[in-house]
Amino acid sequence: MQFKKDGAQRIIISNCNDCSNTVMTIAPKAKLPVYHHTDHIFRTIDHTLTRRFPVENK
Repeated sequence: MQFKKDGAQRIIISNCNDCSNTVMTIAPKAKLPVYHHTDHIFRTIDHTLTRRFPVENK
């Protein structure tokens, strides 16, 4: 992942289906923490943090 090579220490992403699933598959392997833009809202209302979206089988 280019982020790690460029010296990134963490990743901040929005909650889109493709980037969330892709980033959440790769980032932990690269030992990079991931923060979503909705984390603060979900923590405020005691809601489970979104880390992956379910994949629909077609």
